[in-house]
Amino acid sequence: MHVTVSFDEWKLTERDIRSYVSSVLGALRPHWERLWQEAGESTSHPDVDQVDVFYDRAGGIMPNDTEWMVLTGAFKDAVTAFEVYLEKAAREVSRRTGLPLKDRPAWKELKAFYMSFGHDIEPSTVADIRELRHILTHQRGELRTKDLRAKFGAGQTFLDRIADVDEQRTR
Repeated sequence: MHVTVSFDEWKLTERDIRSYVSSVLGALRPHWERLWQEAGESTSHPDVDQVDVFYDRAGGIMPNDTEWMVLTGAFKDAVTAFEVYLEKAAREVSRRTGLPLKDRPAWKELKAFYMSFGHDIEPSTVADIRELRHILTHQRGELRTKDLRAKFGAGQTFLDRIADVDEQRTR
């Protein structure tokens, strides 16, 4: 079995993405805890709500929204890195075998190239992941149909309007 240089690059990129998520969220969580504690200590007036103070001190965004943005950004980057890997690997194989490959192959052309070797690069799991990346990119995670909510939602009525992305899904 041959392993391409692009495979090694992809694995390094994957590691970088996981490290990014872990580092960013690891740094932000203690920061949010500190802001929450400070907000609680500064709300001695009955008309001042701890949540409102926290929200202001956090820059007008709640931690769950920040986490969602970090995770969806990492998810989209990971899917793109996989596609870049497949194209680079196909290019390496094309040079070795002489099989033609367009300069900028579309996804369907990459699929056909790999199928010529008997490799399906888009089983249902990959198709689902690419579909979710499309939703995150072009709909900002909005799940517009009942089927999409069932497929990519969190299983909670209110939250099912937005795609559920957690640290596990970015791996």
